[in-house]
Amino acid sequence: INAEYMGAHAKSPQELRTIEMLVSADVATKEPIKGRTCTRSLNRMTRTVQLFVVLMAQLHITAPGSQAMRTAYETALMPIHPWVLQKTLSAAFRFAPSRDSFLQMLAPTPEAALESADKYAECGGRVVEAIKEVYEKNGVPWTFM
Repeated sequence: INAEYMGAHAKSPQELRTIEMLVSADVATKEPIKGRTCTRSLNRMTRTVQLFVVLMAQLHITAPGSQAMRTAYETALMPIHPWVLQKTLSAAFRFAPSRDSFLQMLAPTPEAALESADKYAECGGRVVEAIKEVYEKNGVPWTFM
């Protein structure tokens, strides 16, 4: 958390020690997703985790790597990206590594890669859902530009 944010939203670091506290502090400003707020940044970071959760789950499907990337992107990041970025990334996915190449980058064997991918998808998925719950509890939209 940067010093500017701390000075504007809390008296001490202890007041912002949980995700719930960060989001609540932003909600108190009445503009939790405008500008450089922790709520906005947390949303973007969590959506990146979500991208990898979906991508890791896609590794069990024998579709090409480009399709796995496209599916992960459409689920996690596309809803918050402007049209130009959506189209640029869609074109870039054509150059994604194949599924087999991707598995080779993750671990020495495809089986080990899939096991690691499963663990990441499970743990990352729980993190994403927990943060989504904090947003919902605080009345903060999950999808915004």
